[in-house]
Amino acid sequence: MASSLGDLSIVSFPALEPIYFTKAEDDIFSLDFSPADNDTVPPSIFPYSPVFLRIQIAYVTAKTLHILPFRDSKRIRLQNKKTFHDLHAAASKSATYETPSPGKSFRNIRFLSPTKVLATVNDRAAKRAYWAVYVLNTELGWRECKVRGMGRGIKGVTGLDVCLKRKLVAIATSDITVHIFHMDTFAVPLLFYSLVGLTFMGQALQTIDKVADFTLTQIAFSPDGKYLACSSVANSISLIPLAEGLETPSSWRDSIMEFLFYFLGLVVLVIAVQAFMLMRSRGVKA
Repeated sequence: MASSLGDLSIVSFPALEPIYFTKAEDDIFSLDFSPADNDTVPPSIFPYSPVFLRIQIAYVTAKTLHILPFRDSKRIRLQNKKTFHDLHAAASKSATYETPSPGKSFRNIRFLSPTKVLATVNDRAAKRAYWAVYVLNTELGWRECKVRGMGRGIKGVTGLDVCLKRKLVAIATSDITVHIFHMDTFAVPLLFYSLVGLTFMGQALQTIDKVADFTLTQIAFSPDGKYLACSSVANSISLIPLAEGLETPSSWRDSIMEFLFYFLGLVVLVIAVQAFMLMRSRGVKA
């Protein structure tokens, strides 16, 4: 539980007894536990024996993002004991990050897996919104990947949720619209992040306009991922059925091919402009 005073409390269930407390430097906008399900860990990363990894807690204020270790553990698959000990040690350390740049503020945070965190960042002055991805590394601990813009059509994010069952990510925006993305959107290789990190390459799988009459405050997937609940500042709740087949997106390779297509087009345009200027200069000299 988080409060506008910056208090973060964890209670046991069903006794509801306090077991953890910390205080943030400002209002806590959003918080999340790392998933405790084996199926949330990609087999390509942890393909073998199940072991335990420390559960994490992540939360954001306007200016900072915090990732804290928690005392319980969960099962995940790891290749060997050394990898487990390295990753467990990395997960046992706290991490704090400031907003990507002045003028921007964190709004929401969710775990995509035990080793990956997704946050939304708003820039009110520029009227733009960004994704920020953080990855747990066995040697470096948590580290920030490149921040990517969501596109100029998205001016601000008010809500975020993740459906691990269907691998979907949903955001509510300031224009009372909901956008659904596939989780693979955030699985682009780090080399590709560094090349096109300032542009969000993924496209929304589904967009729902005018979900309510007033600004949306929270969104949440149903356990089976077939519905999305949205609440607004007018104390209204909307239940939205989601389209079938959203679990099969285009791969990150398609995004790379799209990027290469536009890059080659730009190269051809630059060469054509240079050739035109060269011919023009020769014509003037003649």
